Amino acid sequence: MRLSSIFSHLLAIFAMGSCTLMGDMSEDAQWVEHELQSPPPMRDLMDACNWAMIRSKFPPGELDVADHRLVSGWDVQLNAFSNRGRRSRAIVQATDLEGGKVLLKIRVKEQANKEKHQPLVLSKAKWEDYREDPARARIVLEHVLYQVQPRGGRAK
Repeated sequence: MRLSSIFSHLLAIFAMGSCTLMGDMSEDAQWVEHELQSPPPMRDLMDACNWAMIRSKFPPGELDVADHRLVSGWDVQLNAFSNRGRRSRAIVQATDLEGGKVLLKIRVKEQANKEKHQPLVLSKAKWEDYREDPARARIVLEHVLYQVQPRGGRAK
């Protein structure tokens, strides 16, 4: 009887922990998605995504080649008033689909600086999740599409 009680408690703790681990992929994440019908090779697509982030004023970040995932550095904007400083980062996820198509998903996470006494000192900043920014994610997507989609030209 005691062993089954311990097992049920461990199972409950494991279930709560697994919910916490999946927090980054939760449904409150606001991904901007676009299906590319005839994409370039994945390496070129991820390079275009990296350039799109830089053109959208995000610092260079890190690329996970195996997962086709690109995460920018933090774009930090400190402010002299508490809770007004912000930092944001872009995340791009490319997924292979059937028929040679690729699903491109982009999101921008924003955090607020909760430090009250020294909000302009980056090392003292206390960052907390603030909101998603789908408008800025759409800007990154537009930069990617400009680079990878064929553009119409004049017929000769």
